[in-house]
Amino acid sequence: MYGARTYNIVAVQPYIDVVGIVAGDIVIIDRNGIGIKHSTAFGGTQTVNVYTYEWYGIRLGSLSSGNYLITISNTLTGGNREILYEFGPTPVAGTTYSVYYGSTIAKYRVASGNTTTNVRDGLKSAIDAASWGTTVTTTSVSTNRLRVNITGATVNLVTQLGTEKYKKGRYTTISGVTYIIIEQEAPTAYPTLPSVAASYAFTALTPITGTVQSYLSEPLTASTYTDSLTTTTSITGIPVVGSVTAGECVVDETAQRIWFDADLNFGEIIKVFQK
Repeated sequence: MYGARTYNIVAVQPYIDVVGIVAGDIVIIDRNGIGIKHSTAFGGTQTVNVYTYEWYGIRLGSLSSGNYLITISNTLTGGNREILYEFGPTPVAGTTYSVYYGSTIAKYRVASGNTTTNVRDGLKSAIDAASWGTTVTTTSVSTNRLRVNITGATVNLVTQLGTEKYKKGRYTTISGVTYIIIEQEAPTAYPTLPSVAASYAFTALTPITGTVQSYLSEPLTASTYTDSLTTTTSITGIPVVGSVTAGECVVDETAQRIWFDADLNFGEIIKVFQK
């Protein structure tokens, strides 16, 4: 059984979008009444820029009776805010207690054998060391409670309990689509990435919807993001219009397009016959 699709060209470009097409099923591609020979591979490579990114955050964890960071008061007097935190009762090693505002974060990661006093003192030191953009004063109240006073500019601190997560990776943008080439993550520090001196196959790339930042967003307290050009690399299997032989076309099943050797003109008619 054979079927036919008709495409009327309304935009000057060297391809037509053919959603749902399977390259092996194409029998004839007809351009304005003239059958065109077609293939299913472009061949060659495309050289693209490769970028690196680094990202850090604290993955939200569940609060339980055995592992908590609770805000037990949050009073407002004029322009001053007072927050009282309670830790415990049994801090779990590897858990990160954090207080953050925007991209500024103060955190303490629980070590084996830590008590609530250790956690309180560790987070107190982290808060004292951070630059919040206003005056923040901490006071130890008891073995598991910490009072934080905020004066001056409006800075509303947020608390979160979870596990640390670091990500590092490389990505590239091809024809307006961003792809992850390689990505690694670790719980303690940014992982080391392998060299980019390699040829990455197009089928090995992971497409990203939206920007790299939105792709990386998770339920975390804070994140830092850097974007820097490192080098270039060759990506194989990417449609390159110049590699389409004159008088032929290429059925690109991956991108769901049929590419031609030159721009199609407005008003042209393309028919695709397939089994």
